[in-house]
Amino acid sequence: MFNRNFTILFISQIFSSTPPVVTILLSGIIGSTLIDIKYLATLPTGIMVSGVAVSSVFASTIMSKKGRRFGFCLGSLVSTFACLFSALSIFYQNFNLYCFSNFFIGFAMAFTHQYRFAVAEIVEKNLIPKAISIVLLLSIVGALLGSTMVNFTKTLLKKIYTSDLIFV
Repeated sequence: MFNRNFTILFISQIFSSTPPVVTILLSGIIGSTLIDIKYLATLPTGIMVSGVAVSSVFASTIMSKKGRRFGFCLGSLVSTFACLFSALSIFYQNFNLYCFSNFFIGFAMAFTHQYRFAVAEIVEKNLIPKAISIVLLLSIVGALLGSTMVNFTKTLLKKIYTSDLIFV
């Protein structure tokens, strides 16, 4: 029914929709610990949404000129580095860097929104509505995966900090 490329896009959609969910879930809490001005605590989430809005035209232009594979790889690389910078900003308690990294999580999300168009191009014409529905449904799977990862990490960190193990 669906080909190999659909399976690759299927899996990619799940993992690429996870960072924004984690950001939305935690950025208010993280923001309030990084800055004393509490009404700015949710600014990183707003900056992430702005990153999606600003980058959507850029993402579609890149994909039309360089190809979808290049665009999806670029989005994944940007997402990876943005998540690493986000973790570093939390570690060093730098609110500005945290906001900056959230913009690039939004930038990567603009590429993630292109998966539905890529799926429409690779399946048979009669399967396009079903394929797009499946890919959009996978964003929910990514959301569940992201929230599960947050809970797992929280539990793991509690075990590490309450045990006698010391990591240097």
